[in-house]
Amino acid sequence: MSIIAAAQAPSLFNTIVVGDSLVFWEGLAQNFPLDPQGTELARRRIKEPISLEEYKDEYREIWGEVFDFGDPWTHVLIKNLFRWDPEGAVAFNKRFESKDAFTQGYNCDELLPKISCPILLIQADPNVPGFTVLTDHEIERAQGLNPRTSTVRIEGEWHALGTDNWNVIPLVRAISLFIEAT
Repeated sequence: MSIIAAAQAPSLFNTIVVGDSLVFWEGLAQNFPLDPQGTELARRRIKEPISLEEYKDEYREIWGEVFDFGDPWTHVLIKNLFRWDPEGAVAFNKRFESKDAFTQGYNCDELLPKISCPILLIQADPNVPGFTVLTDHEIERAQGLNPRTSTVRIEGEWHALGTDNWNVIPLVRAISLFIEAT
């Protein structure tokens, strides 16, 4: 969202910080499968709240062959999904039901060159269990489209960048140094 806003109203932005998120939507289709079962589970949670354990059991039924439920990361992911407001989860998952709906109005090849402020792309450590969304390829592509794009990798952290385990000092330091330098 910040990329769209900064491209459309550059005078309103001094900096943009993107934390381990996709920049180009081609990666979206590769990284995130459509999840109609997840949408249905969120819809049911609106009508009838369930416990975290019940939610884990339902996700195990839906995604048991995709995720390793013996891996602690899987439980962190499910816990984070459980914390989402169910109505927000329905709206988010609904966007994934149609790639065209999700990407409408978002073309970074056109948007990034229009941004006049410095951009910081924060990448998770790809060597840590869990997942990293922002790839080296996306970073290089973004830097090619906007030379004011810089990047930092948060070593030792997965996609949550330390927000799931209160290890946010490296993240806060990276953002602070970026803002001070601009």
